[in-house]
Amino acid sequence: MTCVRCGLRLTALLAAGLALPVQAQFWIYTAAIPQRNPSGIALSGANTTFADGTIFQPDGDAARSSKWTWRAYGDGHILSSLGPNAFTPPINAKELVTTVSGLEPGKPYRVQVLFWSTTAGGWGVRAGVQYAHGTHTNAWFDNTGDEVSAANLLPWINQPPLFSESGRTLYAGQAGIATANAEGQVDVFVHGRPATDANQRTWYQGVAVALVAPQHPFTVDCAAAGTHFHRGVRGLALADDRIDQGGYQVGIPRTLEVARGSAIRGVATGLAADVYDWRVRNYGPRPPTLEFLRYSRDFSAELWMGLNLRGLIQPDGVGGNYYYDTQPSMLAALAADWVRYVNHIVPSYRQGDAVTEPRDAAILASLIWRSSFPGDSFDTLLAPGEAAVPHITYWEIGNEPTVGVTAYLVTNSYTLDAAAFHERYQAVAQAVKAEDPTVKVGPTLVNGSREETQLAAVVSDSTLPLDFITYHPYERMGVLTNAVAITRHLGSIFSRQQFFLDQIRRVVADNGRNPDDLEYAATEVNVSYWDTNDTDKEARIAHALGTVETVFAHARLGLVASHYWIWPMHNWAGTLYPNFKAYEKLRDYLGDTLLANYAWQDLRAYATRESRTGCLALWGLNFSGTENATLSLQLDQLPHLRRATLLRLQDTSGNTTLDSANLAAGMPGGPVDNVDWIATDLTGQDLTHYQLALPAATLSLLILEPGFGRLSPAIVEQGETLQFSVTAAALPYAFAVRYRLLRSPNLNDWEEVGEAVPDAVGQIQVTDPEPIHAEQKRFYRLEMF
Repeated sequence: MTCVRCGLRLTALLAAGLALPVQAQFWIYTAAIPQRNPSGIALSGANTTFADGTIFQPDGDAARSSKWTWRAYGDGHILSSLGPNAFTPPINAKELVTTVSGLEPGKPYRVQVLFWSTTAGGWGVRAGVQYAHGTHTNAWFDNTGDEVSAANLLPWINQPPLFSESGRTLYAGQAGIATANAEGQVDVFVHGRPATDANQRTWYQGVAVALVAPQHPFTVDCAAAGTHFHRGVRGLALADDRIDQGGYQVGIPRTLEVARGSAIRGVATGLAADVYDWRVRNYGPRPPTLEFLRYSRDFSAELWMGLNLRGLIQPDGVGGNYYYDTQPSMLAALAADWVRYVNHIVPSYRQGDAVTEPRDAAILASLIWRSSFPGDSFDTLLAPGEAAVPHITYWEIGNEPTVGVTAYLVTNSYTLDAAAFHERYQAVAQAVKAEDPTVKVGPTLVNGSREETQLAAVVSDSTLPLDFITYHPYERMGVLTNAVAITRHLGSIFSRQQFFLDQIRRVVADNGRNPDDLEYAATEVNVSYWDTNDTDKEARIAHALGTVETVFAHARLGLVASHYWIWPMHNWAGTLYPNFKAYEKLRDYLGDTLLANYAWQDLRAYATRESRTGCLALWGLNFSGTENATLSLQLDQLPHLRRATLLRLQDTSGNTTLDSANLAAGMPGGPVDNVDWIATDLTGQDLTHYQLALPAATLSLLILEPGFGRLSPAIVEQGETLQFSVTAAALPYAFAVRYRLLRSPNLNDWEEVGEAVPDAVGQIQVTDPEPIHAEQKRFYRLEMF
């Protein structure tokens, strides 16, 4: 689970999902390309010349020259400026101008210059939107300046293919604002530093521009069909921790609370999958497979399971473990038996049944799910009369093939190159499909750059079963300590998550398969990184904001599942982090339909609907740690509301900042429990044009519960009798809502007298079958349930 560089040029940010509003200052990347290459041949897409109008032809790929040099690095090439020797500056590296085209004429654009630097700094670039006439008066940017940030913290529309390589990082410096000319062009002027010191060189990559636009209202058509997304995007990972550990006693039950209705991952997850023997639980007192099947059933959460692709381990006698069997044929049989147990044996037999099929009996006899350890006594079959467990569809094959399993003290840990990965994937995938053709299988990767060759080996073999690809798009917000940098990171989550997905899709396309024929899931994800679990980084509201933004990114990108890694609360103290509290509302109100999305500066907003009830939710996120904001809502075709509630996740002890937290004992400053939801009842207010306050560093949630509009009661004739009837419009986009008419003689005692379903035009009519009597007084109530 090591972060690595990415290697894909994106020509457009949105290969899938909804478009991002340009008003949000999302950035457009342009690589600097000289007029000619070092051999004098004109370059396609050339956009960079000397600012004085003369032809620009750089020297070849050399570290030192009196001119600019065209070096192989970064996005194919960079323009380098460093003197020919330690005593002579690059006197012929004159001021350049890069012209960005395709912009809106007359519109203002923010401009950033992109350059490479080592972490130690000193490398930089001089740039501006005005011609300096060779005087070196434009601003100097290096990685120590306040106007400079890592380029991967910008939210992109199309982005550079690399953000780090060989110990160097791509940075962005704020060069100013320029207005596009009549041809839709902006000029950016660039100079190196006239230095001979190799620690002060210029590696110029290109420029980024973003349209400057005023804040606009968030307009939502509440009656629109919207875009469906999978409920699994708010999923969470579980782990088969020992029953005497916090993960089992606290982590699993609390995680399941917020995972209800989404997706979960088990049994052995992460790298544990590649050392796991499901039959014996690696000889530890751990919850076995049947318990996870029950979790899936009891919490209506789709279970993703991971198959071992490397081997079985046993103790080495000196405190560690070693692989004693790594044969692909053994792993294939192990996987097939597991699938048979889950999808055939468990549905077919109950405790006490005679198991006459020899293979089924052998599999059950191999299960060691009890021991002398206190409390370690688990069922291998469901009890008579117990509710059935779901069929398990998704089976991940292996986990991160280039990452070793030394974390599990495996002394002969190994990784898988492309050939070994293909061999093992083939054996396991074919065995699983032969056992149950209805299941889906796919590989599990770190990402499409680090493990491109492994993925390509599988994808390019058209004989292999391949239904989905899972990957682990971890981010590293946890290393940031500066509030401005955290804000920038939060604002660029979508573009990074899009980048990860497009890496995978590009490998699929390049190796002969249609990317649209596969499903994709992020089966491990954490905006702060996996190593921030149960640290103060995970306990802060900034982490919760990043988690929610990631969920929405995955919803928009069309993922079928996304599993948070791991435990949204402290896994033994039980401290409910802001992250847990955010997941509570995602569980209750995210729904499955995206109506609209909004982005402007540090604000993000989303409108969703629950298709079962028609409930609308508007989510407002303010990533700024200091600036309060207001969002103008324009809610078109807003239905009649029976209830409207504004919830806000904030620091209840004072002003909310990105550092506001719920800290467990043992954390710096803990224990504290400051972050929680506050509620405001807005029922009865006109919300069609509402000014939604978004205080700094908060998550706001406006819940709109639709109700009946106009009711049309009537007295209808039925033969010689009169009966009470009522007609109303059914709730739109609410397939699970049912309607019933209740009658009472006194407003206290109610009985149901009829139900109705919507007709073809969305109307319901319910009639009380008991005739009206003049001497009786009746009250009626129409309900939805």
